[in-house]
Amino acid sequence: MKLRRRRSKPIGIALWRPGTIARLESLLHRIKTLRRQNYGEGYKYDVWREIEVELEAVVKQIQCE
Repeated sequence: MKLRRRRSKPIGIALWRPGTIARLESLLHRIKTLRRQNYGEGYKYDVWREIEVELEAVVKQIQCE
């Protein structure tokens, strides 16, 4: 059975909007600031580190496209 793609509205974040990238970068900056204020330099086991790394990857992927 062959699946057909729907030609309806796109699902997800509209990544073509320049404001979206700016908002993600702003959020990444806030997370980095929180980490710097609450955890020491080089501390790798805080709850924000995993979110920061994932968000950096998303921002880089969007900028490369």
